[in-house]
Amino acid sequence: MPAPYFKFKDRDVKMKYNPQKHHRRSIRLKGYDYSQSGVYFITICTYNRECIFGEIIDGKMILNELGKIVWNEWNKTSQIRKNVDVDEYIAKQKPELRRIVKALRDLVKQAAPNLSEQLKWEVPWYVGKGNVCYIAAMTSWVNLGFSRGTELKDPKLLLEGSGKGMRHIKVRKVEDIIQWPSLH
Repeated sequence: MPAPYFKFKDRDVKMKYNPQKHHRRSIRLKGYDYSQSGVYFITICTYNRECIFGEIIDGKMILNELGKIVWNEWNKTSQIRKNVDVDEYIAKQKPELRRIVKALRDLVKQAAPNLSEQLKWEVPWYVGKGNVCYIAAMTSWVNLGFSRGTELKDPKLLLEGSGKGMRHIKVRKVEDIIQWPSLH
């Protein structure tokens, strides 16, 4: 594997790996695809490990002017990237429910890529000219709900609910999604 390099003052600089000097081991999970959406910790390393964003006093981070700029920019993320709130919702779920929510999200995005994804009423909603569907993690299952569910054909009787318009499907494991018939 070639040594990594970077640009410095218009010239390429090679970084040489020296096992006697570089004792870092990766904390990344083997086989995990870090390009997929999810929640990740971000570590910002500064030159000589200088504390340029503020200081910790009595266990609390006190931001300086530069730290406040970084904090404000970070807090704008959900305004700039609308899916960040939904990613946070997904990350908060128990692992088995998280897999189901991710699979349903992929299914909805594939089936209706024109719908916008929004966090409403504390759950992800998919919206076109109105609310179309939502994904809500419960205690041991995930509901895929439809605003106009009573208008859907349901020959396999998957849809549940008793209201005037909304219906939902309870999903207890990811494998169940693959077996669904078309709801058109």
